[in-house]
Amino acid sequence: MRQKTLRLLLVSTMSCGAFFSGAVMAQTSSLTDCSTKVGCDQKSCEIEKQISFAKENGNEHKLKGLNIALEEVRTYCTNENIKNDLKEEIEELNEEIAEDHSDLIEAKQDQKSDKVDKYQRKIKEKEQEIEKLKKELMRIK
Repeated sequence: MRQKTLRLLLVSTMSCGAFFSGAVMAQTSSLTDCSTKVGCDQKSCEIEKQISFAKENGNEHKLKGLNIALEEVRTYCTNENIKNDLKEEIEELNEEIAEDHSDLIEAKQDQKSDKVDKYQRKIKEKEQEIEKLKKELMRIK
């Protein structure tokens, strides 16, 4: 249960990070480039960048949540857990692709070109996401 809570907190934090990443990069360019780090070190780095941004902007509410997230990462994060999460995510995406293939076949049989395009696009996006996740998995030792 604690690991699931941690994962949800990290996903939430990382989603917020994606939203602010452009501003963070522009305003905190002197900070470490987190892309050179892997696993838990990368997660900590990203949260630290968000903390810096929240401090610069006086966002005390966000700062409190980010400090909790950083403490959780430092306490509970292991590269093995991250690898397991990545493998699980890849497996889930493969299952979704299988469902999309089934829907694609049905759309082709029903001659619904808009649905065919939709499912082909979804499959392609998920395959690209899997490749990205596999690359990340390979980076983690």
